[in-house]
Amino acid sequence: MATRTSRFLLGMVLLLTIALLLLGQSLWQQSRRDQTSSQFAITVTQTVLTNATAEPLIGNAHPDLLAEIDRNGLQGYVTYIVRQLGELQSLEAISGGSSGSWLPFSGQPATASYRISLQFAEQPATAELSLEQLNGNWLIRQFRIAADLLYE
Repeated sequence: MATRTSRFLLGMVLLLTIALLLLGQSLWQQSRRDQTSSQFAITVTQTVLTNATAEPLIGNAHPDLLAEIDRNGLQGYVTYIVRQLGELQSLEAISGGSSGSWLPFSGQPATASYRISLQFAEQPATAELSLEQLNGNWLIRQFRIAADLLYE
């Protein structure tokens, strides 16, 4: 009887250890996903709006974004934003995060969504980005700048 109880307890400890290791790995993956996706969103937004070029968008665009608007359309959009709002002064704050499967190799792509508060020469604005991770790379599904001056 004592041997049976010992095996049961050993099995339970082993299962608990495996569960804790999987949880720890999942939390680490989520933290890393948040870190890489938010840094990507900041870098692309800052580069696009500081240099008034859509190349970072085009080079990192998800196929769905390119199906919606072509290269010339993206460049025209960026040019319009900078012409209307003036020079990008600063990125003020970022909010949002990423989500993905807790199980390794689930087959589901990770996604992320961010809102970045921006200060332009003419007025504040908000960048809204939706991202999807494919083959280890973050791709831009949506890039939109919201500001009152753009819709007057």
